[in-house]
Amino acid sequence: MLELFPENESPWGPKLPDAELRYYPNFWTKEEADMLFKTLLHEIPWRQDPITVFGKTYPQPRLTSLHSKERQPYSYSGIQMNPEPMSKTLAELLDKIKTVEKNDFTSVLLNQYRNGMDSNGWHSDDEKELGKHPIIASVSFGEERYFHLKHKTHKEERLKIKLGHGSLLIMGGAMQEHWQHQIAKTKRTRLVIPAGTYAGVDHEIMTTSLPVVAHTTTSMDDETAYQLTKTYWEQKSDMGAAAAWWNGVSGTLLENIYGKVHPGAKRYYQEAGMGLPAGS
Repeated sequence: MLELFPENESPWGPKLPDAELRYYPNFWTKEEADMLFKTLLHEIPWRQDPITVFGKTYPQPRLTSLHSKERQPYSYSGIQMNPEPMSKTLAELLDKIKTVEKNDFTSVLLNQYRNGMDSNGWHSDDEKELGKHPIIASVSFGEERYFHLKHKTHKEERLKIKLGHGSLLIMGGAMQEHWQHQIAKTKRTRLVIPAGTYAGVDHEIMTTSLPVVAHTTTSMDDETAYQLTKTYWEQKSDMGAAAAWWNGVSGTLLENIYGKVHPGAKRYYQEAGMGLPAGS
């Protein structure tokens, strides 16, 4: 297993059998990546398709959206997607990629991983619509996630890359014929401890966390769940005054929730204008 954390702006390309791989860790500046992340998050018509695995159907563990210049449908894992038009933002994104990869990309498949429980299992991008040896350009914005690769026959050939905010990964050659890749589930979530939380620490601290969620059963009535949720959030500022680390808990952490939210709790979040992950 090879694990690398490239820090420079030059493309990094390991020598792999039956593959061509290039990784640009800072293809977009942080300011550019921040803007693109916010724009795509809000302008893309995200959807969650059902997927059938070993005869059982589940909601796909991520949100997706397909956009194409040619408007040709695309199928994978029993899902057929009819593309949306190519937006101005996506066209500009493709123009930027063309500065290092001259291939004429005609389609963009976007995946939104809402939290660590969203994932994309082992697969190859080898659908017939893509041709025999397609070139795949993978762009990442937002939270860092590990990108795992493994050779289909040489089991010892494995690779793990941390895909950073504003990075570009290009896979070419015979890679889709001989390799598989995945974005695995993770329970680790990035957390910022605000400055001043601890005595003598006057700057933000970036760390990791594990989600802690209060669970109940379906026997709890809606009003009780509503009042418990309401009381917690309305008293949080007082708790923060008593113990500063509570100030690091905010509504943005709700995106880490996986599973169903109690209808009573959901009512409070809707009244308070606090967003919940799709399908929760």
